[in-house]
Amino acid sequence: MSLHAPMLRQLRSLLLSSGLLLGVLLASGQAQVTTTITSDGTLGTTVPQSGTVHNITGGTRPGNGPNLFHSFDRFSVGTNDTARFNGPTGIVNILSRVTGGQQWVIDGQLQSAIPGANLYLLNPSGVLFRSNATLDISGSFHVSTADVLRFVDGATFSARLGERSTLTTAPADAQGVGEQAGDAGTVVVQARNVVAAEGAKISSSSFGVGRGGTVRVSATETVALTGPTLGLAGPFPSGIFAETVGREVPSSNAGAVGVKARNVVITDGAQISTSTKGPGPGGQLTVTATEALTIRGQDRAGNPSALFSNASGTGPQAGAAGDLVVSAPVVTMDNGRIATRTVGDGNAGNITLSVDRLELTGGAQIFNGTGTAVFVNGVPTFEGTGGPGRGGQLTVNATDTIVIAGQ
Repeated sequence: MSLHAPMLRQLRSLLLSSGLLLGVLLASGQAQVTTTITSDGTLGTTVPQSGTVHNITGGTRPGNGPNLFHSFDRFSVGTNDTARFNGPTGIVNILSRVTGGQQWVIDGQLQSAIPGANLYLLNPSGVLFRSNATLDISGSFHVSTADVLRFVDGATFSARLGERSTLTTAPADAQGVGEQAGDAGTVVVQARNVVAAEGAKISSSSFGVGRGGTVRVSATETVALTGPTLGLAGPFPSGIFAETVGREVPSSNAGAVGVKARNVVITDGAQISTSTKGPGPGGQLTVTATEALTIRGQDRAGNPSALFSNASGTGPQAGAAGDLVVSAPVVTMDNGRIATRTVGDGNAGNITLSVDRLELTGGAQIFNGTGTAVFVNGVPTFEGTGGPGRGGQLTVNATDTIVIAGQ
């Protein structure tokens, strides 16, 4: 999975995504960071400094094509400093790796001076975004802490110097950012407001044997997820995701997802979901809003805004979907979904809602059971009936009112 967010400019609430994010944090209240950006000498990267701006130049551009590759030994951007990626027009993708075995720490600005260029950042040793971090990038932003970035022609760009890399002119594979087998870590995002729009994602995925990473998103004010964007492979929903795609037995659990804020707003087809596509069980999805949870509308392809916990594995070892737990004084749903669903042999999870007031309008549904995946432009909506796994329990505890109206 990748972060497609062309509107990302000067966001203090950073949107982080990849096929696999290990230990990515958005932190605050710590000591000032010092800028350290050094080349590892492999791809011609140079970093001349002008005042507080560290200009990243050089690199390798295969065939004078659309991809510009950089390789760093260390990469940290200090408070009030700027790391500026420079290059000629015609660059579509800036692809950067850190090979020195040290965590990235970003407490200043990441900037691209190449109009429309997408920025890929790869560091298997970890990435830390501090509270002063900002982005000034007119293209998409992708960050991963896995080992390798894959391309549509099968080439790979590895962050391990001992492993083979092939520098290519092909586009990066939107489904291959950070793809590797197993041992995903925790993704933590903490901010006043967390906003994911136009296909931006916060996610952790395990692609083999090993436990999926937990995703925890908390905001003192609002978590707002809205709308998809159209990518190379079709629409990509915005949202918060954890999944396991284990192909072998044994395969560990998918990571849990926890979202907590004063207000949680999910609109225009955005989703928060956990899923298992193999033998490992799905993780629990927990959403806590101290004022209100709003789930409203659908995307351009008709996929509803939703909280989903899904299981789609087949065979006797198929994993069950995780439980889905919602707590909020007010839950308002207009053509939205809250569902745990199995479309395979694993069982669906349980749903528990604890609310004062619950309002369902415009065909909104709370559903727990079996179903058949319906793909709309490549996106599974999990509608229909007939999955062999068993449904779970649905419990709604409402201290005040439940309103169900409309179609």
